[in-house]
Amino acid sequence: MNKKHERSSGLLFLPFLLPLTFALYAGAFRVFFSLDDLQFLSRAAGLEHAGGLRRVISTQWFFDVSWRLFGTRAWAYHLVALLLHAASGSILYLFARRLGLKRNAAYSASIMFTVAYVAFLPLHWISGIQDLSVTFFALISAYLFLDRRAAAAGLSLAAACLSILCKETSLFLLPALALVLPASAKRKWILGSAGLLFGAAVLILSGNLAPRPAGDPYETAFGPNVLWNLLTYNAWLFRFWDFFPDASPRYDAALAGWGLILPALVCLAAWRAPKARRAIVTGIIAFMLLLAPVLPLVRHSYLYYLYLPLVPFWLLAGAYLGNISRRHVSTVVLAGFVVLSFVNGMRHRRAEIMAGVPEDPILRYAAVARNAVDSFRAEGEVAEGDYLILKPLSATTIDLDRGPRGTRGNERERFTLVEQALLGGKALRLFFPAMRSIYFEDRSSPVEGWQNMHLYLTYGPGMMKSLGYGEAGRMFFIMKCIEKGMDEQAKRELVITLELHPDDPTLIGMLGDTARRLGDAETLRAVVERLRRIAATEDESGAAHAALARLDSIP
Repeated sequence: MNKKHERSSGLLFLPFLLPLTFALYAGAFRVFFSLDDLQFLSRAAGLEHAGGLRRVISTQWFFDVSWRLFGTRAWAYHLVALLLHAASGSILYLFARRLGLKRNAAYSASIMFTVAYVAFLPLHWISGIQDLSVTFFALISAYLFLDRRAAAAGLSLAAACLSILCKETSLFLLPALALVLPASAKRKWILGSAGLLFGAAVLILSGNLAPRPAGDPYETAFGPNVLWNLLTYNAWLFRFWDFFPDASPRYDAALAGWGLILPALVCLAAWRAPKARRAIVTGIIAFMLLLAPVLPLVRHSYLYYLYLPLVPFWLLAGAYLGNISRRHVSTVVLAGFVVLSFVNGMRHRRAEIMAGVPEDPILRYAAVARNAVDSFRAEGEVAEGDYLILKPLSATTIDLDRGPRGTRGNERERFTLVEQALLGGKALRLFFPAMRSIYFEDRSSPVEGWQNMHLYLTYGPGMMKSLGYGEAGRMFFIMKCIEKGMDEQAKRELVITLELHPDDPTLIGMLGDTARRLGDAETLRAVVERLRRIAATEDESGAAHAALARLDSIP
């Protein structure tokens, strides 16, 4: 009767994790596609070449299938992520029970995993499916590892291999399970070595076994940075008031003192509870092996890397809470943990560096990309053909004779936020398949053939405004710039238009008016000289004479 009651209690608990996940992370449904998401979707849509063997399940198969099922509905991708997270929490509960934890301890471990703040980014960033899927298969592998049947051993190995194909950070998963979980020596040797060999083979075949060179985002080194990374990750676990610890994604040696708190607490717990020493040691070993693949990274330290490695700590914490005799104490601790995670998630989403632009780069790029796509849709045009997107210009000197191409190389404009968010514009084809080519024009070099393109202006955090087609669109933009007092931008656009019509006195006269307002004497003198050459070939009522008459205050 007790076993039947326990089984029914477990079945009632597992569905509870789903509404708990949605209650804390429903904000993910409002997040659009971000940088890596659009890259993977472009591959799934056939706009770019697909990758190799590395992370084939999480970055290729997932996006290939989801693209065919969901298209550009971002909320559906987030729904899959939330379901996968809740499923992992359920598997953790079953694993904890099979491991021998009491029911209340298993409840606690599963709840802490489900609500932990480290899940924020994987659940708000669609590409976080890599960490969600690697953990999902890792937990299945661990659950099956404890099953004594021979078939279960094969399934455990298969699940571990799938985990590695989701993300290679689970390279030491089976060796870790072999070291810390109870099983026969034969099973441990076979599964541990087979998992390690498979992971190494994947790294070799995908060309990711060798260390990354300096400057690469995944640059690795095996020096003091390994220790600083470890201490930084430890510190993040205790600095709960720092809701965005990886705003600068690299280790921080200044946090070493905070990072020593975890080892100190572990030693204290082992000293005060001799019976729990074995469990504590096995949890630390598992944590270290699961975290080991990311410790050599030089400038790529992120909180979400703790998503899988923290599972042993949730089990230890759950065991501790489950052994508290006063039930209300453990309930208060769990409730406080849930509230803290919720508050940090809200603070993270609301943190902005400017109006409407989130501080988190993933959320920032997603917001900018959504603004751009929504702006195009709001224009109501049939998006087809070639598109040129103009960007607001900061003050710069332009050579009248050489035009924008004469701008010094060190003045070349860097990528803007919207350009980066849209992968240089290529990502727009996912939402508007009839678009042939999309260009962003910087201040140093006008795009060739712009007169045969649809012109748009980007402003604010990714908004777009149609200017018109070709030369008409550029002239419309010039007039708007003059109207709004954007004389520097107007000057640049006039110079670009003059490359097509170098002897148009009306355009040259407008450039002279703009140069005069800017106090640009050099450009003004060049304009007057050019107008005088043209005026010499036309009658007194010509446009050149009229322009010269307007510029009668020439020094």
